[in-house]
Amino acid sequence: MEREIKFRYYDSQIKCMLQPSAVGIYGWYAEDRDFEDGKSQPFERLMQFTGLLDKNGKEIYEGDICRVLYTDWPSKDSEDPRSIEKYKSDISKIGSVEMEDYEWQFNFGNNRYGEINYGTFHVGAHGRIEVIGNIYENPELLNQNKS
Repeated sequence: MEREIKFRYYDSQIKCMLQPSAVGIYGWYAEDRDFEDGKSQPFERLMQFTGLLDKNGKEIYEGDICRVLYTDWPSKDSEDPRSIEKYKSDISKIGSVEMEDYEWQFNFGNNRYGEINYGTFHVGAHGRIEVIGNIYENPELLNQNKS
């Protein structure tokens, strides 16, 4: 299966995400073509498209923060007073998109042993992935798993 190879770039000086057409890739640096001063930024701010879309049709990139629901069918008890949407929100996890072991995975933070808890993009027939931000503009979203 082929996927489109695309990148985006976060510029911390002007605090915005640049579209792929605004980014030139030169070796280990990404250079913003919109500025005349020739500045370049380290490669770590360059984010690759995973080739996947979230539940709303939004492209998922490395560095995105996603709400992930792993389920093949909601198992909400009939006595539970929460709406199905509130229930699904409560049982989902928040993670950032990373390349790990040669595949795209979610980093859900450290487990109780201090190891990173990774999750797969395979969410099941009724699961869902929703992009809710990215690690540069919304790092506070990663703290939602702890509350």
